[in-house]
Amino acid sequence: MAAPARNAGAGDGSAEPQSGGAASAANATPTSGARQSGSDTNPGTPSTPPAFEVRLPDGSFVDDVHKTPYNQTGHLLAPVADLSHIAQAGREAGGDYRELLKNPDGGLTAQQYMAIVLGDHFRQGGIFDYQRARDEGVKGGFRQLPQFRHVANFNIGLYAQQAGLPLDETLGIAGLYAWWKSKNYASGAPYGIDPEDTEFITKGFQAGASGVFDQRARRNGGSL
Repeated sequence: MAAPARNAGAGDGSAEPQSGGAASAANATPTSGARQSGSDTNPGTPSTPPAFEVRLPDGSFVDDVHKTPYNQTGHLLAPVADLSHIAQAGREAGGDYRELLKNPDGGLTAQQYMAIVLGDHFRQGGIFDYQRARDEGVKGGFRQLPQFRHVANFNIGLYAQQAGLPLDETLGIAGLYAWWKSKNYASGAPYGIDPEDTEFITKGFQAGASGVFDQRARRNGGSL
């Protein structure tokens, strides 16, 4: 299969995610309002990454009203505070996709490319699937990190918007993948997606559409 898009970030779920380095996020410290999950207290097992409250490039937080035992902060949590690298990867994938579409015979190739990069980034254990950490000691090879479930879906919406996909198509792709691979497929819900997952895919998409990540890219000389 084709290689993943550039600036991949966290690798296959076993490496540390990259931070985009916004001033407010760069100085962030792990929140005390998140409970660690998984097997952190068991000797010889992988540790859970620290949880940060996500800050957008303008310094604002992302609300998360769904308080759970793993997140009591009221804000979206992630293994890094700055998600600008997600937006950058989406812009780069979108640019490559549009270049492929310029070829009269490249339509299918362009669609295949987008399917491949979305899979590389967001499949179970993918590069930006922050709700799972590689752990060969558990069934399936990945440990669930429920405190990062919402940001994993936020990442999908942000990446897709920056790549130039419409929200309806983004939700349709997510629902198709849930039907194919996820135990969380919700047959009675729109797109077959759990409403909380839809909420955070949409929040990520709206954050991208707000232009806040584009402004960051311009300051850093990044591509749009």
